[in-house]
Amino acid sequence: MEYKKEKFDEIKKNLIDIYYGGKIECPKISITNSVGQSLENKIVEKYLNNGEIDIAVVAWKAGRLAEDNLTLGFKNDNYVNGYGKPFGKDKQDLKDYIDRVRNQWQNIENNKEFVEIYENLVNCKPPKNFGAVYIINLIFFLSKAKFPIYDKYSHIALKSLYMNKAPYEIYVGDAPGKNDINKVVNMYNEYLWLLDNVFGERSKDIDDERNLDRALWVYGHAQKAYR
Repeated sequence: MEYKKEKFDEIKKNLIDIYYGGKIECPKISITNSVGQSLENKIVEKYLNNGEIDIAVVAWKAGRLAEDNLTLGFKNDNYVNGYGKPFGKDKQDLKDYIDRVRNQWQNIENNKEFVEIYENLVNCKPPKNFGAVYIINLIFFLSKAKFPIYDKYSHIALKSLYMNKAPYEIYVGDAPGKNDINKVVNMYNEYLWLLDNVFGERSKDIDDERNLDRALWVYGHAQKAYR
């Protein structure tokens, strides 16, 4: 089977430009990304490169990252997810969960499988509206990208590349509930399988990995085929 990967590689730079607000005529891509390149670089340098987490990495995943007096956190100090739903009863719920995860991570061996790590973080009792994708996001940062980040639109992009289809021809459902561990693991394993089968061995360079993540996320939003 021949993938559309060659075409994707050709337009990868354009897709990354779109991620940061650039415009191209084809295909029609409608995205909302309020995190500019400067903030994106700070998230990578301060957190991903060092295997660190705090509320900033959650705000980043929710598309609500802002900087105030050199401190990264939620825009307008509003702790809500990408759908505008609050994480828990109050801000302390999210902060306490992140502290529990940070402490638990010290007890997780480097050779643990994803399912074991995910179960550990679920057992740390995430707040309401902190779903599976947000938990995977924490694992991504804590593992310094050893475990790839997950996003529905990136999943659509990979599936479309593997099937030689345009992204708008592909269906990927929303992530399962965070406590449905088997379904979460199956979803994530399918994503990893597609990554391996479309792109082969992953780069060990975090910047390369992030550029691929960005390009896939944008490509998954394409509403027309590339010519």
